[in-house]
Amino acid sequence: MANEMTLSKSKINTFIECPRKFKYRYIDEITEEANKYMLLGTEVHEIAEEIAIELMEGNEIDDVFSNLDYDEKLEDHIRGLEKFFNDIYSNGYEIFSAEEFIVDEKSNMNGIVDIVIRNENDELIIFDYLLFTSAVYRFITRIHNSIQ
Repeated sequence: MANEMTLSKSKINTFIECPRKFKYRYIDEITEEANKYMLLGTEVHEIAEEIAIELMEGNEIDDVFSNLDYDEKLEDHIRGLEKFFNDIYSNGYEIFSAEEFIVDEKSNMNGIVDIVIRNENDELIIFDYLLFTSAVYRFITRIHNSIQ
């Protein structure tokens, strides 16, 4: 039997954007050179992962952020992450896991989840750092208010 491809959100979005791009990237395995935006996203994502791990190890938010080493060009992104992580803890949530690889064998889908938050009702909420916007913060607050 030929290798069976699993799907992820990224693969599906790439196919929708351009089927030829999908073929080049996932079938022919031709890699794309990273541009400055991709590099910036990778750097911010790595810092977010580092923050999540530090917090899961029991370190205080203020200590984690005061000890971060980053280029000043990332200041706005770091402040956004700081607000996000402060919102998590101020709403009574905790970090359940970070950078978790999940597989749904039923749908043949897989992906890496950036961060999973557990609320006080032991419910899990999955977040993707790329999608953090003020709408996400409003959504977090709405969820928190609806379960109280």
